[in-house]
Amino acid sequence: MRSPSPPSEGDFGPVDPGTTVTAPAWPGLFADITPHASGALGEVFRATDAELHRTVAVKCLQDRHAGDFRSRQRFLLEAEVTARLEHPGVVPVYQLFAGAGRLAYSMRFVEGQTFAEEIAAYHAGPADPVLFRRLLQAFLQICQTVAYAHSRGVIHRDLKPANVMVGKFGETLVVDWGLAKVVGRPEEARVAGVGETLMIPPPAESGPGDTLMGSAVGTPAYMSPEQAAGRWDVVAQASDIYGLGAVLFAVLTGKPPLEHANWPEMQQKIQQGDFPRPRQVNPDVPRPSEAVCLKAMALRPQDRYPSATALAEDVEHWLAGEPVTAYREPFAARARRWGRKHRTLVGSAAVLLIAAVVGLSVGAGLLQRARVETDNQRKAAVIAQRKAEAINRFLIDDLLKQADPLNNPVGDLLTVRQLLDKAAEKVDSQARLGDQPEVEAEIRAVIGHAFEFLSVFDKAERHYRRAWELLVRLHGEDDPLSLAARNRQVWVTVIGAARPEADEMARGALERCGRILGEGHPETADAANNLAEAYMQRNRLDDSVALRRRASKILNATLGGDDTKTLAIDNDLGVAIVTAGHPEEGVTLLQSVVERCRRAHPDYAEFGGFLGNLGGALVAVGRFPEAETALKQAIPLSDARVGPNHGNSLGNRNLLGYATEGQGRWAEAETIYLGVLADRRKTSAPPRFLGRTLGGLARLHAKQERWPNAAPYLAEMMIGLNPNPARTVAGLTPPLLAAVDGTADPAAAEPLLRECRDALKLRLWAGDWLTAEVASRYGDCLRRRGKFAEARPVLAESLDATRKAIGAPAWGLAAAQKRLDDLDEASKSPRNPPP
Repeated sequence: MRSPSPPSEGDFGPVDPGTTVTAPAWPGLFADITPHASGALGEVFRATDAELHRTVAVKCLQDRHAGDFRSRQRFLLEAEVTARLEHPGVVPVYQLFAGAGRLAYSMRFVEGQTFAEEIAAYHAGPADPVLFRRLLQAFLQICQTVAYAHSRGVIHRDLKPANVMVGKFGETLVVDWGLAKVVGRPEEARVAGVGETLMIPPPAESGPGDTLMGSAVGTPAYMSPEQAAGRWDVVAQASDIYGLGAVLFAVLTGKPPLEHANWPEMQQKIQQGDFPRPRQVNPDVPRPSEAVCLKAMALRPQDRYPSATALAEDVEHWLAGEPVTAYREPFAARARRWGRKHRTLVGSAAVLLIAAVVGLSVGAGLLQRARVETDNQRKAAVIAQRKAEAINRFLIDDLLKQADPLNNPVGDLLTVRQLLDKAAEKVDSQARLGDQPEVEAEIRAVIGHAFEFLSVFDKAERHYRRAWELLVRLHGEDDPLSLAARNRQVWVTVIGAARPEADEMARGALERCGRILGEGHPETADAANNLAEAYMQRNRLDDSVALRRRASKILNATLGGDDTKTLAIDNDLGVAIVTAGHPEEGVTLLQSVVERCRRAHPDYAEFGGFLGNLGGALVAVGRFPEAETALKQAIPLSDARVGPNHGNSLGNRNLLGYATEGQGRWAEAETIYLGVLADRRKTSAPPRFLGRTLGGLARLHAKQERWPNAAPYLAEMMIGLNPNPARTVAGLTPPLLAAVDGTADPAAAEPLLRECRDALKLRLWAGDWLTAEVASRYGDCLRRRGKFAEARPVLAESLDATRKAIGAPAWGLAAAQKRLDDLDEASKSPRNPPP
């Protein structure tokens, strides 16, 4: 049965200046009695204690409730509860009395503001980390006060910022216990470590702590779902945990979880958990603190924190820069934390990088899952602690010692790659990890991540695959940890090498994530993006765009548009849209990504990559000066983040070459391309990245009609796409050059031109002129072989692509038009009747 009317909020507020309030007279007890605040049940006066000459607050039952039995009982219970909760966070009660025909009790008068006023003042001004920390410290005191009340069997049931007073000297007091519920338990029950008996409700025919089933009591904006439903049979400490989470929501955002509306609408939203995520209200809210808030406000009581103390501990961990149980951090965040803690163990920036990456496991999921309260969970905590110690031993004894000059005969510091290789060898030979598969899986995952960071995708894939196999053995294929590990393995498999099995792996991972985790889960978005990348490499551009739109929709809905994960997916979507031949749309999306990141995460490590991709999109629409500006901003950011020889940095330089080429500075562009090509060869870049630079050099020479210079780059790109030990650049270049020049026999030229066209379609974006030019020459070869029906669509499509291509030379457009005209002329010949 639901309450047809909204519950009373019971807020105490200052007396309206237009209202006349008659102060009661308590001769001999108090003097200088003045109205201070009024609420739903009682009113508060400021007075002077006649005997001790101190300022006190006197709360009395309003005249209109004086004759109501239940109101009197509730008022008496509030006085007793407040008096018996002897804690620094509860206002001390001095005496209970009945005077002037009214029930009343006196208590300490608190000079200060409500917590609601403190929160409003903070959010009204510029961000101040000191003031924000003070708010969270006050919140921790509230949690401890509520934890104490729970230990005495008292549930507040109306926790909200307005029911907390913050004194001038930092004291934080939870007030207004008028809606409190006292849980009856055996008198001998004791609270461990407290040494006080639990409070027992007084015997009564209809006690004030008993609330009618189906009636809602409390403040709607901060009320738990079970409280809104009037389910007093299940309302317990978890309802106060929800209230604390709602208070934390207000601290983080400056607003309550739900704005005021009509009661039936609010009641439905409360019971469905239909309130915005903190980051949707305030994008600056850190993700871990949002996770803490949402866990406290979970729809089901059993999904919330087990106690107010546990909630406070998570907030304290976040304040201290430590991981919280409610949020599993991404690799990069754990790496930075580990690096800060262990600076003295690192001999150089390179060693620090790897130590930080490999140290991701410390303080991560194993320890997070170990913060428990029951006996069985404490046993699990001991096991988890042993696992963490094993990881630490591996880091210090087996990994970091590799950087010690005493262990290296040459006396030089190891490079990042060398240290990683040694770490991988140690993991492979670690006999002591054989009986700790979860530890090994964690180490394998972080070493795989480090290899991925260095673009050593084959080794990253091997370690990711081993981590996934171990997790499957432990938890099964459908476990969320196994699904996440599979997604990481699929990603490096797809991006590292365009192997046919990668497509099938990516499809299988997406199907399983969607079926097990649901369409709206972030891991499903990751799986969709992985398959999109695989399709991109197969030139299935429309399918790739569709999948990335799907991933973007999921993350924008679940994490919000300013989340870094959402920004990364939207960035990938923008690149796919440009590559598929819709550069204007791609520019708009990538500009949005850059602006959102600049506003919400100006120091985000991937910001340089976002700028670089925007530069590439601007190149694709011919806005070369703007592209050059964006890329020159992106390059130093990428260099500082990942180093000048990393794939991201080289990609930005490659695009800068394109932007320079587009402005006619061909010698400068060639110098840039050749530098990128040398670095990519030196770092053994995957063929797809190498092919972009080779294609750029070929295009640069082709625009100047220097096909003998362009042909070797085209040949190397073709070999990289279809490796064949019998093929060499020197051997392939002459026949390819003859095919491009039109001097080769058409029968021999046809397969070479078709292969060259297909290679360019895979390596360059759809609107690139060189792809259209080679396709046009392929169509002309078909025409010379008399294959008019096959030649016509190829020549027509390539002419249209040449007209649309950015930076197409005038001679190229004329040549494409002439080839189609030649086909029309040949078709009219009596010797060549149209098909």
